Amino acid sequence: MPATPPPNTETTILYDGSLGTPPTEQGLLYAELFPGPTQTLNNGGVLFDTSSFVGYQAGYAADPALLPTLSRTTGYTVTVAVQ
Repeated sequence: MPATPPPNTETTILYDGSLGTPPTEQGLLYAELFPGPTQTLNNGGVLFDTSSFVGYQAGYAADPALLPTLSRTTGYTVTVAVQ
């Protein structure tokens, strides 16, 4: 059995609201099916509002080229903080 490599202890932050910039300025990709959702910088984060129309489909995604490779062998932890 091959030796298991040591776990990667690198932390990758997808979005840091304390920087005062929108997610798209921090490497996240934005897509929407219908134009209209509003995005407002707000108290260390972004208020992303799709409530004006039930048909809005929009959101952010990480650019896979900027993410580390996750390994089932060494394991990984994903932590999400939302408010």
